[in-house]
Amino acid sequence: MQNELKADAVVALRKAETRALDFAPVGRRVKWQGSVRQSGTVIASAPFRVGQSSCRRLSMTVANGGEVGRYDLTACKRGQSDWRLVR
Repeated sequence: MQNELKADAVVALRKAETRALDFAPVGRRVKWQGSVRQSGTVIASAPFRVGQSSCRRLSMTVANGGEVGRYDLTACKRGQSDWRLVR
């Protein structure tokens, strides 16, 4: 579904991911809003370690028009690097 999002919605989603991963308490819903009828939420779980990497699981909803997608992903980073989705 993300391929169908307008550019401003993708930017808003990425900013919400970063806020959830870097700043939000466990379970806090971070909302995002793109173009008309494109919005969603990102919720991050407690951090955990995999080797040298810090990781968090993400639960996301993406509403695009009348369609809503739900996604469970994991993001990891090493040190001060950017978060990368690993699945």
